[in-house]
Amino acid sequence: MFDCESKILSSEDIICFDMSEVKDEFTKLYSSFVILTWVWQKYVLKNREKKKIIVCDEAWLFLKYQESAEFLVNVARRGRKYNVPLFIRKSIY
Repeated sequence: MFDCESKILSSEDIICFDMSEVKDEFTKLYSSFVILTWVWQKYVLKNREKKKIIVCDEAWLFLKYQESAEFLVNVARRGRKYNVPLFIRKSIY
């Protein structure tokens, strides 16, 4: 799944990750964790002066397990420090 370096330029204004092909719930949680970690390291910390927003559409996956929920809370709290809000999109399903 993540077997090489990313070709994504973190200087882009909008970066979107499509995980619609990932069907297994645990794999989706793991890939969301890896992506959110990458976004934090390569996108948030790179240019602190530029305003940014992180939107997490599959946050319910994180909330099912205590450790992953704590990770999401940690991202939200650290985001406040860097003026980067974390938006959790509520699913209508």
